[in-house]
Formats: sequence, structure tokens, C-alpha cells
Amino acid sequence: MKSIASDIVGQLDVDSGNTRVGCLLLGAASPTGFHLDSHTTTAAVQSAISSLTLLGVPNGLSRMEGGLSITRGVLLTAGNGDRSDVPNVVIAITDGPSQYPTTTQVSILYNSAV
Repeated sequence: MKSIASDIVGQLDVDSGNTRVGCLLLGAASPTGFHLDSHTTTAAVQSAISSLTLLGVPNGLSRMEGGLSITRGVLLTAGNGDRSDVPNVVIAITDGPSQYPTTTQVSILYNSAV
């Protein structure tokens, strides 16, 4: 999964400052990763992704709805580098289907123009 994320970042315009990348890993422990304003170059973002430790989820149960909620409430905030004048894009990579419905969180993000 880290190689997929790194490949996606390689296609983005991070170095100019036009694009910011944040990362949120969810698992058995508290969310980890980095905020939108943590890294300002493509190489730095890719290095940060490479350094992440993927967390195992007990029984392979994904909780995508929780991840989307945390993304909206933590990652996509001005205090963590979000810019109100720039569109947000969320790419969710998961290890399988969500344990709970994601419709509500997807609707909230959609209605927030993400």
C-alpha cells in the first residue's frame, strides 16, 4: 500500500506548493501519519510514506467510516494545513470492505466539497 501511495504522490505538484499531502493510517492503535503542512516536496512526502509503519487491524476488520470521520475532523483542518481556497481530495486505500456503513461520512465529505 505504501508503494501505491508513493506512486500517487509522484504524480502530484507538491514541489510548487500548489498541492499538499497528508496521510492518516488507522489500525488497532491511535491514528498516525502526517498533516497537510508537514512536508513541502514530493521527495519529502514519499520519504515520510516510506517511513510509516503499517498497523495491523485485529481480525482484518476495517472501519472506513471512522477513518473518514478522523480525516474530516483532524486532517482537513486549517490548524493542520488545510487551505479554504483550495479544493480537497481524499484518496482512501483500504485492506478490505468496511465493517460499518460509510454512507454518512462519504455524504458529509461530499457536501463539504471534498
